[in-house]
Amino acid sequence: MTIPPDIFADLGANQQNLLRVIYGPAQEHGRWPHWRHVDSIYSQTGKNTLDVLHSLPTIWPVSSQMPRYGLVRYNDQIIRDDTVIRLTVAAALQLPEFQRVGEDFVHALQVFIDEVSAPSTNPFEVEPITITNEDLGQRIPFSPAFDRLMPDLLWNEPIGLASGSREPITGKWELTLHREGLKQLQGVKDLKDYVERVVAWVQQIPDRVVPSVVPASVAVPVRNSYVDQALIDKLEAAQAGTKWNLKKLLQLLRELNENYASENVYACHALLRAILDHVPPIFGQPNFGSVASQYRPRSSDKKYSENLEKFRLQADDAMHRQVREREDILQFDDLPLRAWVNRLVDEVIAILESDAPSA
Repeated sequence: MTIPPDIFADLGANQQNLLRVIYGPAQEHGRWPHWRHVDSIYSQTGKNTLDVLHSLPTIWPVSSQMPRYGLVRYNDQIIRDDTVIRLTVAAALQLPEFQRVGEDFVHALQVFIDEVSAPSTNPFEVEPITITNEDLGQRIPFSPAFDRLMPDLLWNEPIGLASGSREPITGKWELTLHREGLKQLQGVKDLKDYVERVVAWVQQIPDRVVPSVVPASVAVPVRNSYVDQALIDKLEAAQAGTKWNLKKLLQLLRELNENYASENVYACHALLRAILDHVPPIFGQPNFGSVASQYRPRSSDKKYSENLEKFRLQADDAMHRQVREREDILQFDDLPLRAWVNRLVDEVIAILESDAPSA
């Protein structure tokens, strides 16, 4: 096994003190500090904060398509006063006061992996696998510091493990687990094992990454369609029996699939946003928020539609945020689950077929 040793080697006192300055506000308030705060506190030692930051070990990927990984993460290529500075889970190997958070993170991953590994109970419908901090607290104990820092901790890690959000007032957080990312960590034992696996994933080290077995005579499969082609075919067939002109909707769905296959993240956001704005009249509603509100409470359809309604804000940001010096953090895995969109299209078809005149 070839693992670069520097991320696991003991840090110098100056490096460890910088991690401690970064973690202080997060430990107390559950929020990571901005660069001005970190620099103003650490520079009191007489050391150059930026030099020490750049001296921290970083694992560089073999491909520009893979993210780098180290002990600290920040999104801006050029650090500004308002740049937020975060510790990754790997820093828990180096900072004793952060170690419990890292261990809690791995214990939570083990629960998440159990959840996505459980056999499906419904052969006909794919429902998102979700978990809240209340659910997790019934399975394992975890520290208040870990609870305050979730789900932000997940966003600092390079493997896409979940999507979700946190209620700022109640502190409740809910995650939608990503099966493919979590399967990369099947059998993870402890904090060091987790970091080794992430480093191997970033560098694509063969003996630490589960290989994709593809027979030589079989072509590598392309990414699945985002919207099921069978649903698109049924929608096209429904055109004959409805007053609604479905030509634009069908074109939007086809273009969404094409851009999904090519992993064009911004185009996918724009097209899905357009679809959500386009279909409400079929439901007899003026906008998609009203579509989501019409379902009975606690139903799967209501949850799916509410999640898609929340996505509209993200799509707006993707389309309208102006150019800036800071790096854009939008990722392909930020798109809503396919099951939510397929269910929406299926509902449209059901309405059209029920409104069609009898033969």
